[in-house]
Formats: sequence, structure tokens, C-alpha cells
Amino acid sequence: MGDLSTSTQQEAEHQSLDEFANTLAAESIEESVLDAFVAICEQEADADQGSASHEELDITPVKISFSKKDYPLDVRIVHSILNAFTLQNMTKCLVFLLGFILAGTIWDFIVEVYSRPTILKPRSPHPFFSNHSSAYLDDFYTGNFHPERFVRHSDLLVVMYYAPWSFHSRTLKHPFEVVALLLRNHKNVRFVAVNCWTASGECRNSFKIYQFPLVVAYSSNVHTVYQGEHSVDHLYRWVVNVRTPLRFIGSMDELQSMKQEFHTLVVGYFPFKNMGPPVGYRAFAAAGMILQTGSIEDDSTCLAVVTSARIAEEIGLRSEGDMLLTSPKELLIRVGVYARVIFEGVCPGSRIMNDFESVWSYGADVTAQSIVDWVRDNREVSAPVKWIHFNKNTELMTEQFARLLNQSSVLMLVTSITPVYRNQNDVKLFTEVVFRYLVVKLYKKYLEMVVIFCIYISLYLARLREGAKRAN
Repeated sequence: MGDLSTSTQQEAEHQSLDEFANTLAAESIEESVLDAFVAICEQEADADQGSASHEELDITPVKISFSKKDYPLDVRIVHSILNAFTLQNMTKCLVFLLGFILAGTIWDFIVEVYSRPTILKPRSPHPFFSNHSSAYLDDFYTGNFHPERFVRHSDLLVVMYYAPWSFHSRTLKHPFEVVALLLRNHKNVRFVAVNCWTASGECRNSFKIYQFPLVVAYSSNVHTVYQGEHSVDHLYRWVVNVRTPLRFIGSMDELQSMKQEFHTLVVGYFPFKNMGPPVGYRAFAAAGMILQTGSIEDDSTCLAVVTSARIAEEIGLRSEGDMLLTSPKELLIRVGVYARVIFEGVCPGSRIMNDFESVWSYGADVTAQSIVDWVRDNREVSAPVKWIHFNKNTELMTEQFARLLNQSSVLMLVTSITPVYRNQNDVKLFTEVVFRYLVVKLYKKYLEMVVIFCIYISLYLARLREGAKRAN
């Protein structure tokens, strides 16, 4: 019985193995047949492409319709992968990767090259002015210049600090050269041009100049900076005024003539009794030079000297060294006449507006800068028309102009300062309008004072009447 059961088990195992082998063989045959069938279908589809019956495949007498949707899932996945990884697509991907790598390498190279600091050797300086002007104009194009070494050998040293690349320096180059040519016969005046941009020059290491060109006049230990127009006539007049910063008044007629010529006149009383200069005269002369900047306000300001005791007494100067600042005579006469005509009926015989005058008596410790500050402060108060200068770079965006606009209402005249000569028609007309405005303003002020005075008088009379009634 044991042998029978053992044989029965073996037969069952053999039978199961045979079934498994048959099943595996059948599946393998089916897969092979299916692959062959798919391959045949694709070949026939490619051969019959373009025909109307390419969707129907006649393999047997029975028509079998087959589509890609009928493929098993694993077959479709493998088929899609094989279609994607073709030789052509692989070639394109390889070319793209190589191009991307090459572009990255080129970009890294460009960034490395351009990120390196480029150090260029500075060009050697060369003359800024022409050689034929060397007879009357010294060009220190190497920048090795200091004014202290040259101011001792001349009464007036006029220096132009320039930068070769500056447009304004090139603009002022010709006027500066022409003025030096015109004054070449004046041996006490020397013209010098200095390249203050060369890094190895003494000028750049000694001075910090932020805007070119810069024209400075030196005389002994005093200097003044030119702030006028870059033209021949303005520059020439400035040099002449710097040479003679003071005027001499020998009579009252000359005094009246200077009042008419200048908007602001400063008179100093310095009697030359001994061989030496009077006390304060050197400071007064230095202030006259500092006030010569070429600007409109400074150009219309004159410093004069009176040595006669009689003339000094007539204008109110009593002590030696006293100074008197007066406003322009034109303004005083016109405003005074208009005011007297208007207020003649209100206040007969009274003087409505006196001439603006300021007298200063100083001690022995006076300095040129203190005199300059005193003149500019009083000139600002007495000037009926304010002149403002636009910066060449920022034009209307200046702090001075913004401050004027924020303070009050502004009546502005935009005009050129082409003429060095006075009496411009537009400026005269504008000044006349200002005069009339000042008269109307004074009229309102005095009218308010008269009204207030009348009110007080009426109240006083009313109180007197009430007191009289009570007394009765």
C-alpha cells in the first residue's frame, strides 16, 4: 500500500509538471505569435500607406481589424520607449547637451575676463595751450605748480586750474589766452595755466578741486576766485578790476558820479599823513580785491578811498578808518521823489525815505573778511533787485533759487548778462517796476499808520469830552 501511494504521488507531480510546461509553452507560443503578428501588421501598414484600405489587414480569408489600442499595456510601453529613443532623437539630445556645455564654458570665460580689473597706464600729460602763447602764458601741463613760489615775483598772479578732459576748460581756453595776450605788456601781471588733473602733479596732491576750470587771482597773501562769464570781455574787465580794487575820490562831484555808476558804493576815510599806510588801509584794499569776483553784485560794487578831511566830514566820516556804504543814487532819487509826491498831502515837509547809509567804525583788529561780510550783508538789505546765478550743471535746481521761491512770491526776470556794459533796457524797465512797487508798498504802510494815528486821536478826544462832561 505504501508503494501504491508513493507511485500515485509521483504520477500526480509528473502530471502537474506536464501541465505547467504545457501552459508555459502555450504562453510563449502565443507571445511569439503575437510579436510576429504585430511585426507583420506594421510591415504591411508601411507598405500600404496612402491607400484607402490601410486600416483593414487581410491575413486570412477572415478579415481581422487590429489597432494599437488592442496591444497589451506592456507592449505599448515598450513600443513608446523604442520610438522615443531612436538614433535621430539620441543625436539631437547629444548635440543639445554638447551645445549647452559649450555655452556655459564660453560664458564662464567671458565673465572671468571682464571681471578682472583693467589697469591702464596713464597717458603722459601734454601741453594744453599752443606753443606760440608761451611768451605771455606759462602752461604747467605736468601739474607741478604751487602759487606761493610764483606770487613773490609778480604783483598779480592769475592762475587757471584746468582738466584736459573738461568741456568748460576747453571753452575758457581761448578767452584766457586772449586776455593774457592783451595784457602781455603789463610786467607786473603774470598768467599761468596749471593741469590740476594729473595724478603725479603737485597741484592735485595739494588742492581738491571739484569743478573745472577754476580761475584764481593771487596778490601777496590775498586771493579771489573768478565767478563770472567765460568770455573775453568779462574776464578782461575782472583782471583790470582786480589790479585796481580801489578808487580815489578827490571831490564831491566824483563821489556823486560814482554813486550813479555803481549800485553800491563803499567809501573809506584813510588820510595818508605819514609814509606808512593808515590803520586799516591794507585790510580795506584786500577786501576790495576779494569783492572782485566777476559776479553781477560784486561787479556793481565799488570801494573808494577819501583822503580829504573836508570831504569825509561832509559825508559823515569823522575818524580815521571809518567806512560809509551807500545805496544806488538812482534808486534813492526815484523812490524819494515818488514818495514825496504821494505823501505830500499827508505829511507835508517830512522826508519819507532817507538814503540807505551804513557807517562802520572799527578797531585796529579789523580784517579783510570782516569788511567783506559787512559789505555783503548791508548790500543784501538795500538791494531792490536780487540777482541769482544759475549753476551751469543744475541750472534752475539751485538751493538759492529754491529758498527764494519758498520765502514769498517772486517776480522774476530771466535775462542774459551778455553786456559788460550797464544800462540794459530790460533790466532798467524791471527796476522801474520794482521802484513803483516799493512806493505803493510804502504808501500802504504809511496809510495804515495814519489811520491808526487818527483812531488814537479820536479816542483821545472822546475821552477828553467825557471828562469835560463829568466836570460840568
